[in-house]
Amino acid sequence: MPIFNVGAAGTTSSDFEIAGSAMFHENSLASRTPSGTTNRRTYTISMWAKKCNTSDSANIIFCAGESTDDQFNIFFRQNLLFIDETGNSENFRLITNATFTDTNAWYHIVFAVDTTQATASNRLKVYVNGSQVTSFSTETYPSQNLDTNVNRNINHSIAGRGYQSAGYFNGYLAECILVDGQQLTPSSFGEFDSDSGIWKPINPSGVTFGTNGHYYNFATKATDPVDASGNGLNMSSSNVLATDYAKDTPLNNHCVINAQVNTPYTTLSDGNLFVDVTSTGSSSHVSNYGSIAFTSGKWYFEAKATGGSKYTIGLSDVRNQSGYQQVGGTNNIVGYHSNSYVNGDAIGWYYDTIRKNGSVVASGLHTIATNDIMMCAIDADNGKIWWGYNGTWDNSGDPAAGSGNRTTFTTGETYVMAISNEDCDWTMNFGSPLFSISSGNSDGNGHGNFEYTVPTGFYTLNSKNLAEFG
Repeated sequence: MPIFNVGAAGTTSSDFEIAGSAMFHENSLASRTPSGTTNRRTYTISMWAKKCNTSDSANIIFCAGESTDDQFNIFFRQNLLFIDETGNSENFRLITNATFTDTNAWYHIVFAVDTTQATASNRLKVYVNGSQVTSFSTETYPSQNLDTNVNRNINHSIAGRGYQSAGYFNGYLAECILVDGQQLTPSSFGEFDSDSGIWKPINPSGVTFGTNGHYYNFATKATDPVDASGNGLNMSSSNVLATDYAKDTPLNNHCVINAQVNTPYTTLSDGNLFVDVTSTGSSSHVSNYGSIAFTSGKWYFEAKATGGSKYTIGLSDVRNQSGYQQVGGTNNIVGYHSNSYVNGDAIGWYYDTIRKNGSVVASGLHTIATNDIMMCAIDADNGKIWWGYNGTWDNSGDPAAGSGNRTTFTTGETYVMAISNEDCDWTMNFGSPLFSISSGNSDGNGHGNFEYTVPTGFYTLNSKNLAEFG
């Protein structure tokens, strides 16, 4: 079953506003080399991460190293791993028993080190979402007063192993902090929301970062991260693009494609916003779904047809998901059901038709072609859906006025946006586009970056808007 976790924080007006995040791919990272060595015994690393897969390979979110024999790494796989080694001999290793497999939520990770401590377990402390982790499958602590690889004048990197361009992390990173010379608790970086009890970030302006400390808040860009600590320790990025700057943050989690119900016939990448069909023919007649579900509200998103043919885009009741497939017969395309029973509704613009629960609602429409940017407006309060393409609404539709929709759907159900794959690729835009935007349009709350005008009263599908309008 899918997991629809809309975020790791509350949405009150008093919340600290995180500027942005960086989306890292299968071959991108950022790194720097300190000019000198400072405190290798005492430091704190704090990072927010939203992973895009549950692979047990690579997925390094922080590294300090010069070779495979001399390095420190934080691996964010299904478990969290913290490993430091010198001369191919391990100094310490912690592997959590807890698993972290939700690809739709943000996690706050704090690793606090002080090897001068007399008690071994006090030398390394791990916190996730404000709570200390004390259960480990592997638990080897460093010797007292050990000098680790962090804060050496060797390569320090995020989202991969910078010294060899490997070990890449696939996901989003925000609020990446290194504090030189202090073993801090999570309270320096976050707090539990008084209303929801959910862990959320706070302004780290009161933190003293130390000589080699850094603070990458991705205020304006993902490329060459700028250090906001005051130390001027900017990073250089590799294969990070301008479009990798995202407004998907711990306080405002954006919809992506849900990797936990992904089909084996498609591959997700680029922050789970690019859907690549890996097979063709009847075996690939399956659907992918958004990570945020809704029962009410008015929502807008865009999707660019990136390659292939017979594109399908629409929405589906969440109960129509059986594993990765749309419930139905052999044609498991959104709205194309061949069997007689469907939970709620499933509606899709399929190639050049609109189909609802197996029936053709409209035909002879615009044929979705490669490079078309499809627009979709969903009014869950009144059960209406509109499609458009390249700036024109189908059927002279006017979502803001509530007119011109081709079909309706059952209200009161829980829905997700849906796309189908029959020899086609999609690039999604839920407010942080992968493709270049020529005009730049946001919703009425100032959220999102879209190619075309967001209809009045419709909103980006993210956690803040969902809390207010959903």
